[in-house]
Amino acid sequence: MAGPSAAQAMTSSHRQGLPLLLLSRPGCCLCDELEEDLLAEFGPGRFALERADVDSRPEWRQEYGLRIPVLLDASGRVLSEGRLDPERVAEAL
Repeated sequence: MAGPSAAQAMTSSHRQGLPLLLLSRPGCCLCDELEEDLLAEFGPGRFALERADVDSRPEWRQEYGLRIPVLLDASGRVLSEGRLDPERVAEAL
């Protein structure tokens, strides 16, 4: 399932804050927009964002390939997909 893969993708290189994983693809405008909205809504320091290509792992491609952008917490729980869900992210923070 996505949980272990999401957690494994998040390395110790993160700065302070809740680790979040943004699954995207190169050239994905909606992915860029979700990242910008996340920064605008919550500012730096409250989360540590890792961005990964959804096609880099077969399980991600199968589960989320048609749903990007997808924002996951470290346990693999979906916080947003398509557009930022500020309420759901705020609950996680």
